[in-house]
Amino acid sequence: MKKSMWNLIKTASMLCILGLPMSYASANNYAYDSDDTYTNGSDYQMPIGIPAPSFGLVETHEMYQGQYYAAGGFNYRDAGNGPYTHYIDNTDPNCTDTDNEYGTAATPRCSFIPYNSLPITEGSVVEIHGGPYMTGGTHYIIGEGTAEKPVFIRGTSFANKVPLVDDADDLRIQGFYFIMENLDINETQVIIFRAPNHHISIRGNNIHDYTLTALYHSSLISTSGWNGFSNDNIVLYNNEIHHAYKYDDPAQGVNHTKDNHGLALGSDVNHVWILNNDMHHNGGDSVQTRGLNLEYIYVGGNHMHDDVENAIDIKGSKHVIVSQNKMHGYVPGFDSDGTVAIGGHEGSKLAWFLFNEMYDGLVGLRVNDDVPTTVYVIGNKMHHLSYMGFQTRYTSDIYFMGNSISETPVGFEDNGSGTNNGTYQIHNNIFYTNNDSDSQVVISPGKIEGGNNSFSHNLLYSPSGNVGIRWGAIGYQSSALLQSATGMGEGNVDADPQFTSLTLGDRNIMAIDGTTFPGASKGTLSPEVAAAYQTFEDLYGIDIRKDFAGTAVPQGTGIEMGAYEISSPPPPTNLSAEVLR
Repeated sequence: MKKSMWNLIKTASMLCILGLPMSYASANNYAYDSDDTYTNGSDYQMPIGIPAPSFGLVETHEMYQGQYYAAGGFNYRDAGNGPYTHYIDNTDPNCTDTDNEYGTAATPRCSFIPYNSLPITEGSVVEIHGGPYMTGGTHYIIGEGTAEKPVFIRGTSFANKVPLVDDADDLRIQGFYFIMENLDINETQVIIFRAPNHHISIRGNNIHDYTLTALYHSSLISTSGWNGFSNDNIVLYNNEIHHAYKYDDPAQGVNHTKDNHGLALGSDVNHVWILNNDMHHNGGDSVQTRGLNLEYIYVGGNHMHDDVENAIDIKGSKHVIVSQNKMHGYVPGFDSDGTVAIGGHEGSKLAWFLFNEMYDGLVGLRVNDDVPTTVYVIGNKMHHLSYMGFQTRYTSDIYFMGNSISETPVGFEDNGSGTNNGTYQIHNNIFYTNNDSDSQVVISPGKIEGGNNSFSHNLLYSPSGNVGIRWGAIGYQSSALLQSATGMGEGNVDADPQFTSLTLGDRNIMAIDGTTFPGASKGTLSPEVAAAYQTFEDLYGIDIRKDFAGTAVPQGTGIEMGAYEISSPPPPTNLSAEVLR
């Protein structure tokens, strides 16, 4: 039995003991597959709202078991790690490159496939041991597989990654239908180079410690189109991507101002899946999108934390879906104001933040662009933030629905200046703030003047029982007063949500109890709310009518306020009847 399957069984058993829904086990993909023999994603549940890629997640080199390798004129070999065509091990005393194009377990090649022998042809499986093989300068890997016969370049296990590159300038990847897995790439920038490239999967690798001395705004991994051609269908799955820094002077330590990212996507790139990676301690953002003709970017199930700037910064892109990520550890300093995530920046057009958890920063999510943008924020948890949960400014269309915000002074703030004609739809949220001197919701006078606002069926509270809503220049101490004066706040509930936990680190933080929650079935399924869900389904063909735990909504006659839906209890299965005579 695979260890990943055994872990799933153990998790399911524990969920049953705790009385939690099974969907919660797979709804948040924060655990990384540590199975040392199995690294592809065939048992991976896609984050809510993200379609599965057509290539790069489930394929495995085992597909070649017992087959014939036409390019080499021999049957696939197997030294205990599955089929291979090339065997490379520079630590084996029997290794040689002389008259040894492919290598075998008995007589490996000593070096990686030389550049003048590239590209690596369809059906090739390059099994790598020993290492490293590339140091200094620029190196290339070019794989030319097909959908039926992809190329694999691989270390033998996820647990024991092979050092492929160490302290080189850059590793340039080109081609199509090929997979790189179980490799260690140290102090080297990885570039999916020029274009067109497509159907490339980089999975199960450790890519780290990029410390070049002169580059600004660079990254550990990057790609952009070239000369009018684009790169598409790229998968980055289950990698650890970390410590993209720049050291000017070892005596002074890290100079963070170079803004080096973990992963950067540029112009003319589309259909990129960034899934289940652990990205951390980078000198800029974990992920940054920035360019023209940059669209259909899927960021899901990742753990992004402790970078100098942000977990993700969405710039100049369209159709970006950020779903079920865990993001935390962002503090003011250097080039950062401590915002965990930024959506809607420098001309981005459409972004979706779905069912993410954001905490331990100054602001959870900020949308700030002087170019009109559209952002949907649905089903997220934002907590333990020193300033506020959500912040926006300028003219943007914000659809803010079904979120839970707690342990922060302000829940939602629009702090723009001047008239704002954007649309704000704020429904079904919980704003539970921890500072009685601040308001749960702040909307600027310019936004009130611009109109197009709707605000209803939200739960507002603070520990002392105070409610504060600043609507334009006037503050209101209850939803009833707001509604009487402005017509806004219909269906609001001013009451303690009685969360089951507010403990930092608790997976179920801000969960609700169906017997005590005052917002039960008091949300709205108004045409505005229904339209947000339907818009997503019309654009992407996926139903996101879910809660944070993956439970379908609604479960009963109405929808709950906040990120969690109260599940209907299953029917009893142990009933017995006594016949009375």
